[in-house]
Amino acid sequence: MHISSEQAQALKQPIIDAFPARAARFLRAEYPALARQVGPQALDAFVAHGMQRAALHGFASERDIVQYLLVMLHLGPRFDEDADLVALQPFLDPRSTMPPQWRLNVLIGAARRRPEPEARRAH
Repeated sequence: MHISSEQAQALKQPIIDAFPARAARFLRAEYPALARQVGPQALDAFVAHGMQRAALHGFASERDIVQYLLVMLHLGPRFDEDADLVALQPFLDPRSTMPPQWRLNVLIGAARRRPEPEARRAH
């Protein structure tokens, strides 16, 4: 039995299409306080924005995207454009020779070290 690339894509598409909803459910379940900061109606848009930003920086796997979303929850939805976080830019470069997971580990470490303002809101 041989599955063409078109057939394989057709089989994967429902899984790909369902990812944003799965990611939002995961954030609500595992990080409820942070997800509440974004807001219930805005979380889907936050996930969509995060998926686009993650792809721009070369993060493609579902795991990598979810980790990028977590960094966004801690540092802000546009942390990758924040002049105060310029030291993180090398870890956002998709041309980096560093594997994506290593780059994410640095970003996650930076997110954990940064104090969380009470009123941080996702835009």
